[in-house]
Amino acid sequence: MQKIKIISEPTQERPFLVIFKPQGIPSAPLAEHETGSALNQAICLFPEIKNVRGRKMIEYGLMHRIDTQTAGLLLIATSQLSYDALLDQQNAGKFIKTYRAECISTARKSDGNTNPVEKQGYPPADRKNRVELEKGNPVKIKSFFRNYGEGFKEVRPVTENSGKAALKKLGKQKEYETEARLVSKNNLKFCFECKISSGFRHQVRCHLAWLDFPIIGDKIYNPFEKNKDTKMKFMATGLQFINPLTKQEESFFLKNYPEGALNPQEVALTRT
Repeated sequence: MQKIKIISEPTQERPFLVIFKPQGIPSAPLAEHETGSALNQAICLFPEIKNVRGRKMIEYGLMHRIDTQTAGLLLIATSQLSYDALLDQQNAGKFIKTYRAECISTARKSDGNTNPVEKQGYPPADRKNRVELEKGNPVKIKSFFRNYGEGFKEVRPVTENSGKAALKKLGKQKEYETEARLVSKNNLKFCFECKISSGFRHQVRCHLAWLDFPIIGDKIYNPFEKNKDTKMKFMATGLQFINPLTKQEESFFLKNYPEGALNPQEVALTRT
């Protein structure tokens, strides 16, 4: 089993834990008897996590999840006071998570001509957003979400163009936003940095695929990903929040990416 890496241990002034979760292990167990998650490993090292009552009993102080096939940073509260304050920040949109994604363009051929791929279940995307993103200008991708497909293993964006029936099913769901900017590109490969202040399941992956930039190695949202052994080029690279005790901003970022390769063995941490 792959092991987590401790990025920042809890202290009296920092009642939280920051870890690096490798690809291939879940963030948290889905049932009480499961033991192979990143959270389980963290609890073995810092048992006080189990004293925190989270949104789910088996999640304790875990503030957020990342997908099993996504590597990156996770924040875990180690006291109830810390958890409650950080949860308030999440609800207020003040807990910022940053991701890096290496993508392909499914809207263009190798000769540069447009060749959009038909995407099942998606509403029409904002073409201006895709063009601006490809040019290197930051964009804000906004939508509601709905579960989709067999077993609801996927999600799809919902907008005012999705129809009355789809909008009615949303109830009081809030709108989700992904702020994306181009970091580098090489022919039809693009590396994007994405930030979110509140997250829906698969939000960044789905939003990028919606704009015809699916992530390399994404078996769900990349229609051209046929190699089952290709690892998903997606990493949770940054956390920004306010320390519940000192009221100072805490920032953790993974830096120094090799060009075009999001390899957790080749990144270094910067804390500000």
